[in-house]
Amino acid sequence: MDSLICYSDGNKRGYFNMFTGKPVIEPKYSHAWIFSDGLASVDDGGWIKFIDASGKVVIDPQIPYIPGAEGYVFHNNRCIVHNERRDRFGLLDKQGKWVLQPEYFSIEYSKKFWIIDNGEGKSVLDSTLNTVIPFTKGQIWVSSEYISVTLSNHIIQRYDHSGEIINDFYINEVSYMTYESDELRYTTSKNYNEEGTLTSETENIEPLPVEKMAKCRRYEAERGWYGLMTADGKVITPPSYCSIQAIGYDMYLCKDNYEDGVILNGKGQPTKERAESRACSSYPE
Repeated sequence: MDSLICYSDGNKRGYFNMFTGKPVIEPKYSHAWIFSDGLASVDDGGWIKFIDASGKVVIDPQIPYIPGAEGYVFHNNRCIVHNERRDRFGLLDKQGKWVLQPEYFSIEYSKKFWIIDNGEGKSVLDSTLNTVIPFTKGQIWVSSEYISVTLSNHIIQRYDHSGEIINDFYINEVSYMTYESDELRYTTSKNYNEEGTLTSETENIEPLPVEKMAKCRRYEAERGWYGLMTADGKVITPPSYCSIQAIGYDMYLCKDNYEDGVILNGKGQPTKERAESRACSSYPE
């Protein structure tokens, strides 16, 4: 709802009124950002400062301008600001007070929530900076309906906006698997004359293996990460594999993201044989 628009005269930046088109703050800043919640950030002689609609400096956090810094925008009267080295971030309120000290690797504003990263995990804070999701290793995404947490082990959890768990093991997809059995299927080729009459039938030289359905199913948690489950939905392994292929009725070749593979049975236990394929080596026994 701010009415001042940032513009450049080709050299410096200032602000004009969006309704009248008239300059309100003459272009004198090397860098300047949009107004939000009544304040705007400017590069004033190499230092980041916040001005009001009259151009008066109201917050001077004593932080140098560093090339590559993103725009400084207030959300719910708080703004993400970096420290003097731009390697940590905190939150300033409109009075210039640090409500979160600049000690976090990143801060993101999403759907009235703050996602903060302390280098070891991410946490979600509400608009009053109360903890909704404690620090967790993984990725966090906030939607208008829920908070999704993808853990470092590729398990997906969902919470409501108050931090109550909705589902602690979200699955994107479940699919059955087939394998080539020892049974062979013999096929024939039929030959017809120009009138369309069957003249002969030739048996193909090489029979085809019969495809059969494996005992277990493959499920996908985080995109591209799979685990084994029974046909009635019981989870056998965590989603630790980039691919799972049935090689027998109850035997499965499971590969990680390094293309290393291991053969598991339907209980999730490794067999004594090494898993070998064209593009992978085996886990050591």
